Amino acid sequence: MTESKLYIQLQKFINAYYNNKIYKGLVVWVSIAVILFLGLVFSEYFSYFSSPIRAAFFYGFIAITLFNFCVLVAEPLLRKLHVLPQMSYEKAAKIIGAHFPEIDDKLLNAIQLNEQIANCPPEKTELLLACVEQRTMEMNRFHFPLAINWRKTKRYAKYAIVPLLLLLCIFVLNNQLITKPTQRIVRYEQYFEKP
Repeated sequence: MTESKLYIQLQKFINAYYNNKIYKGLVVWVSIAVILFLGLVFSEYFSYFSSPIRAAFFYGFIAITLFNFCVLVAEPLLRKLHVLPQMSYEKAAKIIGAHFPEIDDKLLNAIQLNEQIANCPPEKTELLLACVEQRTMEMNRFHFPLAINWRKTKRYAKYAIVPLLLLLCIFVLNNQLITKPTQRIVRYEQYFEKP
């Protein structure tokens, strides 16, 4: 594993890290949005709130959903796409080292030595390059993206599936429970008389 291969592996890990965060964020975002939606719809279904309260429901739902999307999904996506700064190689090395204890200090040390090469006099550069090469060769058998625990992340799916199934069941059994209050919330400026 040469120095450039080391950084390619680190970049693959960073991309996998952000993919994991985006997946988790989508699941949590959908869960929160559906639960909030059901809470607002059932509150309106049973209470027939006034226009200002329905307006607060409408704009509050949009604001909370948009905020959660930005924090949970858009932020890691923008970091993955290099629009926002990504995590440093040192931080990535610490996360990888926690997963692969055999290379914990070696990886971080190789990154730090590589950064020192740029500020080093030419007579010491060869020694540092040899040291970096030796450390990177020791890490040849490790695939850094495996440090991401996707199995644990996939468990988050149930948090989105349960509210979505609940919404689907309610909609199939009696769609009036969803559609009528949703119309009243969306048309918050209109007066609706309780039957």
